[in-house]
Amino acid sequence: MGCIHVHWHDNTQALHDAGLSTSQNQLSESDRDRVGVAVGAGMSCTTELAAAGVLLQAGQLRRLSPYFIPRVLVNTPAAAISMAHGLKGPLHAASTACATGAHAVGDAFRMIQCGDAEVMVCGGTEACIDAVSLGGFSRLRALSTRFNDEPHLASRWVLSLGLRELRDEVGVRVRVT
Repeated sequence: MGCIHVHWHDNTQALHDAGLSTSQNQLSESDRDRVGVAVGAGMSCTTELAAAGVLLQAGQLRRLSPYFIPRVLVNTPAAAISMAHGLKGPLHAASTACATGAHAVGDAFRMIQCGDAEVMVCGGTEACIDAVSLGGFSRLRALSTRFNDEPHLASRWVLSLGLRELRDEVGVRVRVT
């Protein structure tokens, strides 16, 4: 999943900013049991799915990467964060399209509220910039065409026009009781 690469810096920075850097041993082993991860992705990596489809169509199953499944699972970013930092609390991955990041933050809040964890690394990540995603959103007529003649004027504020602009995104927070 392309978003694995996108999220890596942000989760490490979020933990560091919260004073919970695992690389600097700021978390004891027992503390790690109370720190969880709730990071979701809106959709799977369609580039990987399309490439696998081509291989299967050509009868080349043996050329399919053994890492295909981990690359397309929506919970891979959350699991990668948990494993990289040795976090042993709850692990959760929401997948609710454009609301995924907000959904994961809300779920993390509820996990803390219910006493399942004291700290949650939470947020969302996405990297769906490829021909399959672009084609799908285009067919939905969900992409902005306002700046086709002047692409240098396009920005993330296209969303304020009620249209979607594809881009790599990540947002990670640390919530504490």
